[in-house]
Amino acid sequence: MREKKITAIITTHSRPELFKRALISVLEQTITINQIIIVLNNVDPETLNIANVYKSKNNNIEIIQTDQYLSGAIIRNMAIKNSTGDYIALLDDDDYWLSTKIEKELLLAEQKNVGVIYTGLRRLTGSTTHSDVLPTLQGEVSEKIFSEIPTVTSAILFEKSILKQELFDEKLTHWQEYELLIRLSKVTNFAFVPEILTVIQDDNKTGKDRMTLQLDKWESAVSYIRTKHAERLESLPISISKKFEIQYLKDRISRKEQQEFGWWKSFSDAIQLVKISKNKNYILLLVPGMTITRFVHIKRVLK
Repeated sequence: MREKKITAIITTHSRPELFKRALISVLEQTITINQIIIVLNNVDPETLNIANVYKSKNNNIEIIQTDQYLSGAIIRNMAIKNSTGDYIALLDDDDYWLSTKIEKELLLAEQKNVGVIYTGLRRLTGSTTHSDVLPTLQGEVSEKIFSEIPTVTSAILFEKSILKQELFDEKLTHWQEYELLIRLSKVTNFAFVPEILTVIQDDNKTGKDRMTLQLDKWESAVSYIRTKHAERLESLPISISKKFEIQYLKDRISRKEQQEFGWWKSFSDAIQLVKISKNKNYILLLVPGMTITRFVHIKRVLK
């Protein structure tokens, strides 16, 4: 049997030190990464220089460069269309992989014959604080995919034939990978490696201008997803529909917190969360100064 080839895609926008860390983590994988595509999304000279230095030393590195800043969906699709591997793994520049990540995912992909394989996550906040998240969703997940966002882009290995068939929706600015996974759940089963093999940087900066936190654009993206997948959403069991709404409200509260709107701005969302979930513990979110992160920590301690 022909050995499967792997393409790794790194997308970056002027974060040279983080980009370098991500690239090194790809180069240090325990199996060969046959093709490494670096997408330089309107980057600064330092990031460009790092990419060129590593390209000069590694003949499996290719560079795609944009003249203007483009959305994550667009640049990822550009790289996917230029990929040559049988499997594709994507990595954001502020994330990185542990050395056995791709090897273990590929082994599982071939054992289970699935098109989406992902790992557990370590979420870093700043340089010292972290939380570990182990995966839970696997098998046939076309309904359960609406109950939770199972993972992030950097943790996934995709079978190329399936990914090229779907691609990222370029109309979306937020929840891009989640919407892609919603579509992929109709055409392939999922599997996971039950280990922490992907590390993601939850930027602890705040501010209303950060793309990831822009509430109005996120709301528009969620509305678009609701419309696009209306038929599937309407056919869900009530229990899963509720989990979708709970997931939406928790994300909404979290984004308001990070944009420094103040706890009172999330008051009505917290009330809705209690009503839908029937979980009185969410009343804690009404306490001034309480955040989703603190709430999750308290729940873990109480367990």
